[in-house]
Amino acid sequence: MGESAGAGFAGDPAQALLRIRDQQGRLCGLGFVADRHGTVVTAHEAVAGLPRLVLHTPGGQSRVLGPESVDLLPERGLALLRTAAVGGLPGPALPIGRTAVTGPVAVPHQRWEDGAPALAHGRPLGRESGRCGDGALVRTVPGVLLLDLPVTPPAGAPVLDPETGAVLAVLAPRVRAVAGPGVAAVPLAADGRPEDSPLGRLLARNAADAPAFGRALNLGGALRLTEAQLEGAAAGPGRIAELAADRVDRPDGLSGEEPQDVLTVLLGESGSGRSTELAALAVRRAGAARPLPTLWLRGADLAAGDRTLGDPLRRRLALAAREFGVPEVDPGELAALCADAGRPLLVVLDGPEEAPLALSARWLAAGLEWLRAHRARALVACRPDGWEQLGPWRSAARALWLGPLTDDAAARAGRRYGLPDTFLGPAERGHPLALRLAGELRGAGVHGPVGSRAELFAGWLDLACLTVARRIALTPGGPRRHRRGGPVPPGEDARQVRRLAAVAAGRLHEAARLMLGAGDGALPAEDFARLFPDAGGWARAVREERLLVPAGAGYRAGHEEWGEWLQSLHLDLDAALRLLLEERDAGAAGDGPGGA
Repeated sequence: MGESAGAGFAGDPAQALLRIRDQQGRLCGLGFVADRHGTVVTAHEAVAGLPRLVLHTPGGQSRVLGPESVDLLPERGLALLRTAAVGGLPGPALPIGRTAVTGPVAVPHQRWEDGAPALAHGRPLGRESGRCGDGALVRTVPGVLLLDLPVTPPAGAPVLDPETGAVLAVLAPRVRAVAGPGVAAVPLAADGRPEDSPLGRLLARNAADAPAFGRALNLGGALRLTEAQLEGAAAGPGRIAELAADRVDRPDGLSGEEPQDVLTVLLGESGSGRSTELAALAVRRAGAARPLPTLWLRGADLAAGDRTLGDPLRRRLALAAREFGVPEVDPGELAALCADAGRPLLVVLDGPEEAPLALSARWLAAGLEWLRAHRARALVACRPDGWEQLGPWRSAARALWLGPLTDDAAARAGRRYGLPDTFLGPAERGHPLALRLAGELRGAGVHGPVGSRAELFAGWLDLACLTVARRIALTPGGPRRHRRGGPVPPGEDARQVRRLAAVAAGRLHEAARLMLGAGDGALPAEDFARLFPDAGGWARAVREERLLVPAGAGYRAGHEEWGEWLQSLHLDLDAALRLLLEERDAGAAGDGPGGA
């Protein structure tokens, strides 16, 4: 389409622009699609007085509309064309900007011989009152824009923000009350909350249906960014959906409800299903008919220099923005925008115990203030000992407890995993993590029974290391590809997999020892890269099996309780006592998460 507006991240006007003709084929004006229902926005003067009109799409399709499909808005100088009854319109909706026109603009103008409109660039000259309508229906149109353009495009052409591609106004040359320099256009941005009118309702639908970013950020853009952030949260792409699918139907915890309080805390021991409950809620919110925005943090994402909850949220949103190639967004602006749309932002904080330093009372108070100031909510999941450390949050939070599964819930989960009643001992049957790991062992051909949780964890470690070894053996350039002397005999191939599994187990035990000495329980990224290099497929295999997963600047065990068991095998009690005493004596100075 010649030059493009908005660097391509707010839709392509060439694909959303429509020609409006009368029944004799004469061009009357232009319009653009504004929502998923195929509603078209154009100028009042482009369609007023036409008994029937014909819409032509860039793809060569056409739709015939009668007066029953046209909403005339003379007080705004606009018209809305409803195409749903005639099959709708294919093609993208253009986002409508939320701000007034203050800088350069771009307007598509007629150059149909090459199949695409060109852009005329201009600037605003000022505002005046205009008139719209015929005879007794003449209305005053306040705030008409006057644009300095090198050409006069047809009525109904969208006036675009060149930076974001959002529509700011609609060209309406005949709306001018007096002659003078400049081409008239009627603005679309609503003042304050959308009014309860055909245009107001369209603006609300457009904000959700046509994502926009940068200074044109709307609800659709916010939902797209938060959804992308969820995809990369909780230790990698796909992890949220994997966790959500593993949820056990249980009467305690969230029980499918939407948190209504500013702060809700979900408490449970390791392996009780806290993260699974959070993931199920996040997936449910994102996939609802009316999607709701969720941002996911884990304690390891917090940094010592963070002064409030907005700092780690800004970093997480920046990653999502880079993925889309759009400008970064302030989390407070995003939260306020969502609240204005009646869809409050939910911040999920999983495992605050993982924070590099203890969360200070000052930081916790500032986080609560941030939530209230931006009309957002938070859902925190932690162990009972973590609850004791949440200070100011304890008096403001609604606490929910996850206990062992009831007999009925445990029986349903056992059937889902294909576990015989005798596979697990009585103490393990109501434990969500034990059920899941037992299901993986059963699926791998282990017939049980499993006598204790330690035996279960050890068996799962063996299974995971064997799976890692098979992945590595099949990796291009891996050990099998470097052998000399022809194909690898089948028996030798099995022996190689067993050797690789033993190597994997040894490296995981070494990682557990290093995590014990790290202070915050995380494996530094450099140690992970040394033990599990990208070469040969080690890093990928370990991550995909969720043995170790990214967490903040390092790595942690994919299953918290299993990781604690593995570390306990290498625990030096004297060294651990010294570490605890050092942490107690370190004090709580500073303003970040670890400050006073």
